[in-house]
Amino acid sequence: MLLTRYLGFPLYVGRCKTVYFAEKYCRRVHPCQVKLNPFSSATWRRMLNVSRQVELSMLWLIQDGLCNFWFDNWLGSGALFLHGPIAANLSFHDFITQGHWNVQSLFQTLPQKIIPAILDKPVPIEHQSDEVVWIAATSGQFSLASAFHEQNPIPLKVSFFMVRLLSGRLPLDNVLHTLGIHGPSKCWCCPYASVEMFEHVFSTGQVAKEVWAYFGELCGISLGSSVRAHLVSWWLSSPASEKQKLYDWSHQTKRKFGFKLVQWKPGEGEEYFTLNTDGCSKGNPGTSGGGRVIRDVVGRPLVGFSAFFGEVHQIWKLIDIPTRLSHCFREANKVADILANVGVAHPHLDIKFYEHWNDWPRLAREGIRLDFIRMPSIRIVKLP
Repeated sequence: MLLTRYLGFPLYVGRCKTVYFAEKYCRRVHPCQVKLNPFSSATWRRMLNVSRQVELSMLWLIQDGLCNFWFDNWLGSGALFLHGPIAANLSFHDFITQGHWNVQSLFQTLPQKIIPAILDKPVPIEHQSDEVVWIAATSGQFSLASAFHEQNPIPLKVSFFMVRLLSGRLPLDNVLHTLGIHGPSKCWCCPYASVEMFEHVFSTGQVAKEVWAYFGELCGISLGSSVRAHLVSWWLSSPASEKQKLYDWSHQTKRKFGFKLVQWKPGEGEEYFTLNTDGCSKGNPGTSGGGRVIRDVVGRPLVGFSAFFGEVHQIWKLIDIPTRLSHCFREANKVADILANVGVAHPHLDIKFYEHWNDWPRLAREGIRLDFIRMPSIRIVKLP
């Protein structure tokens, strides 16, 4: 078995596979030295680009100095060819004299700024073999999961949205039409009537043009004429400007989230009723409404109402909080939340009462049924 490398990864393979990969793909040179030619396939181009990124996450622990002096990342700050010109015919042993680093040779060949980092490294000896570790994993062992998180710092929800966007799986009007769901189509982002289509919403519409133009000018990027052209121009640009860090998620702290089961609970004591109340506002200021529901100890609704408040600046100032009122999550207050939204929808009626079961809005009846059987809802919470 031999130790070889394919696209920057160490591979323990048999002699036949070693010769095959070295001859066919890398031509017996380091993966960083492989050059693309006009006939290279798109897959091979992508693999080489990934290879160059992966090299930065591989750290060579030098023992006998058989790894590549110029193209392997043994300093921890990237390979030496990234810091200046190289002399490919020289190796580790050309910079070592009597078991010590030859400082004069280093200064004659390498940039001065990188020499202190080299002198901090131990001089290679011939008793052990060089070892490569994967920086992205605490164990030092390569795994697909660690490689994915290392090379794809974009949040998962953004990646998922982009997959749906580029594959035409967003629920736009023209997509719904292909599924047999027909109706009037209008782009709500434009002041004039326009059909809601993929390119219009994300590229050629008025709002889309203004957004692309603003960030394109801010980051010095020349954009194309379609969504895919915009994305190619954006992601292939060099992130030299400090302003371009606005889309760099690689240094953001990853938040951890968990799940919590939330359900409606009656008040304490059999002789008490439970009052749930909520308000909503369609903007600030905006049209507002409120809703309340009173239930007995087992969850049966006794009376409820929805109210129209008109235009309110700060809806919470309408409520004088008594001492017996406590806060609960929206998932445990969904009936009152539904009634508050209903209240916004009847501006012609200041208040509307619900006493009989059939009078309640359909969504409110469903929420009451779920609360009656203590059906919990799942709430996403941020972990400490």
